[in-house]
Amino acid sequence: MLHLLPNQESHRRAAGWLAVCWLAAVVGGLGGLMAYASLPGESLPPPAAPRRDAFGAGAGKPWRLYVAAHPKCPCTLATIAELARLMRHVEPEVACRVLIYTPEANADGWMETALVRAARRIDGVEVVADPGGEQAELLGVRVSGGVVLYDHAGAPRFHGGVTAARGHEGASVGGAAIRSLVAGREAPAHAPVFGCELRTPAKERL
Repeated sequence: MLHLLPNQESHRRAAGWLAVCWLAAVVGGLGGLMAYASLPGESLPPPAAPRRDAFGAGAGKPWRLYVAAHPKCPCTLATIAELARLMRHVEPEVACRVLIYTPEANADGWMETALVRAARRIDGVEVVADPGGEQAELLGVRVSGGVVLYDHAGAPRFHGGVTAARGHEGASVGGAAIRSLVAGREAPAHAPVFGCELRTPAKERL
């Protein structure tokens, strides 16, 4: 039978406690990340739609989709990826405008980020600057990645997000709802939106 010296025994116990503490820290960290990823942002009920003739080239389509995006929010890259998938299904019926938040001053480069370039590559999508996030605010959108869908009569039919979690690509309640509504089926009118606040001064210093 192996007998450990007192000093060896204390080292063994210390190593055991360190392992337990490390495991607890890892589990706690993963739990925190998961909680952050699934924490939705604020989403307000949208108002009646703006005038149709102010929408641009896609004004003749029966549905209009607005997407608010902060060009420096990494979470919203997933929203743009999901928007590309969504538009492949609904583009013949939906005119889409992506509102890119820019500061009211010193906005150089804000319309040239990877997120903006990705949005511009999507067929049927119009990308415009939204200084100070004013247009998004009028739509009740305060979180990057928030969307609002209006029908042919100008009534809001859906608002929220099109991702299942922060920065997560894949099937979502919001994406499925928009496809169903455009196809004439019943669907939820709201889904959680996951992203950064549009008006965050810290981001304007990045």
